[in-house]
Amino acid sequence: MTDFSFLPVKINKSEPLLKGWSSDKKYRLSSVGGENYLLRISDGELFDKKKKQFELLKKIEKLGINASKPVCFGTLSDGSVYTLLTWLDGYDAEQVLSDMEPESAYSLGVDAGRTMKKLHGVDIVTDRFSWWEHYKAKIERKIRNFRENAVKLPKKELVIEFVLDNMKFAEDRPVLFQHGDYHCGNMIVNSKRNKIGIIDFDKNGIADPYDEFKCFCWNVYANPDFENGIINGYFDGNIPKDFWNILSLYAAESLLGHITWAMRFGEKEIETAKKVYNDMLIWFDDFNTIIPKWYADSPRNKS
Repeated sequence: MTDFSFLPVKINKSEPLLKGWSSDKKYRLSSVGGENYLLRISDGELFDKKKKQFELLKKIEKLGINASKPVCFGTLSDGSVYTLLTWLDGYDAEQVLSDMEPESAYSLGVDAGRTMKKLHGVDIVTDRFSWWEHYKAKIERKIRNFRENAVKLPKKELVIEFVLDNMKFAEDRPVLFQHGDYHCGNMIVNSKRNKIGIIDFDKNGIADPYDEFKCFCWNVYANPDFENGIINGYFDGNIPKDFWNILSLYAAESLLGHITWAMRFGEKEIETAKKVYNDMLIWFDDFNTIIPKWYADSPRNKS
């Protein structure tokens, strides 16, 4: 795409962005005035979804967190939808964390945890949504697909049994706004490496706030001190008694669907899903413990 005349700013430089799983076409744009922007072009059928996301970003902007700000939204002549956001400067958090010292990674994680807490306070309508009914239907579907999946994995029935035995912890849970994919792959670290930035709200929704933690594996792979910081920062050091029961349930539940999702994208993603599956069994000692090894073994978490 080379013609950006439909935008309210004059663009003199553009760069296509290929990272991520979204079907959107994404560009980094630079204006004549020196400002940088993120432009997303989406299928016209997604108009309602993208419009809601744009309005949501206006609410998030009021939280005062480090995130892209909405600039404009509209439809192109071919029917596709565009969203223009301010560009969030910084480095890919996943890469930065891999060589960060423990204390710095932990501090950054605390910042990410506190930011997550603020995001969960976004004002949205939740009274017409039942997390429990949604969760029961999701588990039934995931277990069926998991059992039918042809990929060989160890202890499949053990994982299924753990989920079924612990589903009760998902009942009567509150529902709040969630980012939907809250991990270091969707975060930016600013140039001073002491402030987290959040990007890509494409999977946002409403859910049990503890559900937001279940993609922790990507943070642990990048730097376990970062994930320790997220948990401690979110709860300000006072973790509720039921958190670990619920986190271990959601962690096991995530294994039911990951391999099925990976099969749509080829062998590389299947192998990644297998690694996550095996590591999760190690972290939770075949789900004989509800506190993962990377948290329980951290010296800063010893009572």
